[in-house]
Amino acid sequence: MYKDRLKKLGLKCFSKRNLQHIVNGHCIEGANYIGKFVTTSADDSIFFIGENFLELALEVCEKGIKVGEQKYVYDLGRFVGLNRMGECTSKVEVWLTKSLDGIRSVYPI
Repeated sequence: MYKDRLKKLGLKCFSKRNLQHIVNGHCIEGANYIGKFVTTSADDSIFFIGENFLELALEVCEKGIKVGEQKYVYDLGRFVGLNRMGECTSKVEVWLTKSLDGIRSVYPI
């Protein structure tokens, strides 16, 4: 299912390093969640529990606006997480790798 969609976009699946970055930095289930959000301010945005960030990333790349060479932005029309200010948001940003053939990061904005 994802393989075909990635191929249409000319993308490979996440590298282990990029996947770890996304899970640890932008998912509640990630290792960095407690340190960021127990304090009064968040350093990064975070997806709500149960959000499938690969599905969201693909939707953003398929339907979103390309900003520059490496970034896509899209409003999904429903709250998917918290932005850096701790506000609910429906917008997601996807960054591609420098080689433009993989997803480097995905997070709510």
